[in-house]
Amino acid sequence: MKKRKLSVFIIVTILIAMICSSCYSVRMRAYYADKGNYITATGVISHISYTKGEKAIYFSFSDLDIQVDDDTFSIEYGNFEIAEKNGIVETAKIGNKVSFITAPQYFGDGYIMPIVSITIDGVCFLSFEEGFENLQEQYKRTVFARG
Repeated sequence: MKKRKLSVFIIVTILIAMICSSCYSVRMRAYYADKGNYITATGVISHISYTKGEKAIYFSFSDLDIQVDDDTFSIEYGNFEIAEKNGIVETAKIGNKVSFITAPQYFGDGYIMPIVSITIDGVCFLSFEEGFENLQEQYKRTVFARG
């Protein structure tokens, strides 16, 4: 009898976790789909982490002109490929002043806010139009595959 109760408890717990995850994914999808949630920010690059194998570049910024929960942002997948092709890896250096567009909602520990447009020294490496569309596709394929 105890094994049956434990099995039922485990199944119910898994179902609740799946439902909560799905609701969370739907909320994130709605947030990122709304262009009104994106803002332009400027800051000075204080850290860069480039991972070609993962198709990503991560930035930390100092002197941000916006209030956000964290100072770490990323450009990933298709957006990274565009920015990389346009020379961001060679251009981005610690100390560069950067203008970028992001949706600043913070979705928990370890979450990194996406950059959908970035300009360094007047050179645009990723436009908002491309970046926004790619982010929508990225999240449909990865983060929101369950939602």
